[in-house]
Amino acid sequence: MKKITSIALLFLSTLGFSQVAPVDFEIGGIGTNWTWTVFENGTPPPSLEFIANPDPSPGNPSATVAKFTARVDGAPYAGCESLHGSDIGTFTLDASNSTVRIKVWKSVISDVGIKFATQGGASTGELRVANTVINQWEELTFNFAGIIGLPSSTAIDQIIIFPDFSARTTENIVYFDAITFGNQIIPPPRPTLPLDFESPTLTYTFTSFGGAVTTKIGNPDMSGINLSANVARLTKNPGETYAGSFIELDAPFDFNTVQSIKIKTWAPQAGITIKMKLENLANPTVNTEVDVTNTVANSWEELIFNFPAIVSANNYQRLVVFFNFGVNGTGENYYFDDADLGDNLSTAAFSPSIIKLYPNPAHDRLTIIGNDAIENFAIYSLTGQELKRQNAYAPTVNIDVSDLPSGTYILKTSSNGNITVSKLIKR
Repeated sequence: MKKITSIALLFLSTLGFSQVAPVDFEIGGIGTNWTWTVFENGTPPPSLEFIANPDPSPGNPSATVAKFTARVDGAPYAGCESLHGSDIGTFTLDASNSTVRIKVWKSVISDVGIKFATQGGASTGELRVANTVINQWEELTFNFAGIIGLPSSTAIDQIIIFPDFSARTTENIVYFDAITFGNQIIPPPRPTLPLDFESPTLTYTFTSFGGAVTTKIGNPDMSGINLSANVARLTKNPGETYAGSFIELDAPFDFNTVQSIKIKTWAPQAGITIKMKLENLANPTVNTEVDVTNTVANSWEELIFNFPAIVSANNYQRLVVFFNFGVNGTGENYYFDDADLGDNLSTAAFSPSIIKLYPNPAHDRLTIIGNDAIENFAIYSLTGQELKRQNAYAPTVNIDVSDLPSGTYILKTSSNGNITVSKLIKR
């Protein structure tokens, strides 16, 4: 009897530390009898409903689904949460259950967020994945493998869902269903520098947010400085002004000798802010970011992002890009390619004189004369900070340097495929 009792207690203990799933919202199934609370969704917030599947199809043939009405006066992070201490049970995220999937049906492109919490208030933080299609069922995958082993990965007893994580101008109805927990995803090898999207064996995995969707595609404009076959396309749908995307590299950037990153971009407008952010994989709060303004529209342009005070030991391995930062998207497309470490301006040998500068030292104006047409030029401080950049496409270029303080600078010019680095002195 004692042995039977011990086995029974062990069985109950095991049940007590596993999630209750799959959450299928079927009558007599899992989820419909839970105590769901809707939050930050206007006053009073509409309850989470369970209704007949409005679109039974191969993507989701189930009979019953959850319906969430995201109100205009609700917060972007409006959502619903299960009850602590019951409902989903108490469990630990590990290799057997850290891949969470959910089916969604949405009329707009926006992020879906999922996070887990403990009775004591610890949270995994939400992971956000945007749907890529509208008006049909789609299964989204959330990889919580990065949470395994952290304090917030144990004693989880609540799931929180953000069905429409975006500012909205209309009321949006979102249906969701079939929440499952699966084995940890073993990620494919990450790409290396230069990030050119040309490898037939590597998987280029983008994580998008704020309504953006990023994919690898064939180069739509094989011209100018970018004749490569493949590029990344970021579609900025209506959503958040900070919509963007990130990709993780095989190894951290090595900033010990170079403190800049160059990347080719293509945008339908000139004069927009393109933000680059670098993050540590294990701790994204360790990050740094730089803004650069592009100068041409509907053409490829190489931009230099300088990080003069960057600490290489911070192990920045995640590259985040934002196009037209601070402005809401309209569904327009942006492209980027060939991300790599920049030139080491602080130690570069000055090039043979295939261009001439005068006067040098300069006061208010500087003239550059090249053997061939000068395609573009940039002026940097000795620490590598980009101060001026301009396309030229002329053999003679006049530059206004009156706004530069007195001192020594580095001038980098591109002409007929040659890069020339010169010393410029401003009086």
